[in-house]
Amino acid sequence: MSFKVTIAYKNKRGKEFNEDTVTDMDIARGSVQFEVYGVHHLAKSLRAIEKTQKKIADHLRNPIQVTTEDWKAHDERMKEDEAEMRAAGSCSAGSGVICGSGVTLLGVSA
Repeated sequence: MSFKVTIAYKNKRGKEFNEDTVTDMDIARGSVQFEVYGVHHLAKSLRAIEKTQKKIADHLRNPIQVTTEDWKAHDERMKEDEAEMRAAGSCSAGSGVICGSGVTLLGVSA
């Protein structure tokens, strides 16, 4: 199946154009295929949707708790925690605890 098409238009300057072309609609015949889904596929998709919704619902029942503090309070708290850990000897090499600007990881200071 094909169609002869004439396109008429003007450009910005007012010049008129007429173009004739033939459009062949059979060029893609047979190349486009549709898959027919049955009730089994519908049920499988619904189970997947249900599973996703359950995960979302579970997450909403157990929200993440967030605590906010200003930067100055955070910085002061971190310094106090570091001082307590140093006093308790938790910042020694090999402890794997981050203290101050030096990072101790698996006993290697970075």
